[in-house]
Amino acid sequence: MASQIENPMLIGILQTGQAPEALRPVHGDYPDLFQRLLHDRGLDFRIWRVLDGEFPAGPHDAEGWIITGSRCGVYEGHPWIPPLETLIRQIRDAGVPLVGICFGHQIVAQALGGRVEKHPGGWTVGAPNTTGGESGSRSTPGTRTR
Repeated sequence: MASQIENPMLIGILQTGQAPEALRPVHGDYPDLFQRLLHDRGLDFRIWRVLDGEFPAGPHDAEGWIITGSRCGVYEGHPWIPPLETLIRQIRDAGVPLVGICFGHQIVAQALGGRVEKHPGGWTVGAPNTTGGESGSRSTPGTRTR
């Protein structure tokens, strides 16, 4: 029989978007996905809907953080983006573990001084073909061209 963890680690989920409506009845929303994925790791979860302006008081409100995906772009002018960037810097400065998924990793990069730009081709899923080199050859990640 597995022993119960007396003091499970609290993971804060910073929800920055919602899963597509068509997927929610089967798969749930973004926080549901992470909770289902990590359910057997002895963790507790608390969700802050930052997309609705709901923020934790500070970086120590959880022992680790996950920032979800979003249909929003980090370069868009949503009012919750600057406070989220401030929180990300506070989490980093406090040495609390943080992971960002999709939009989440982009907002971490931007908050820590990186530049995130809109892809001129719009939304993509997967590895797009890229044009490289002077010859203008087409390549797909994982393949070589001469």
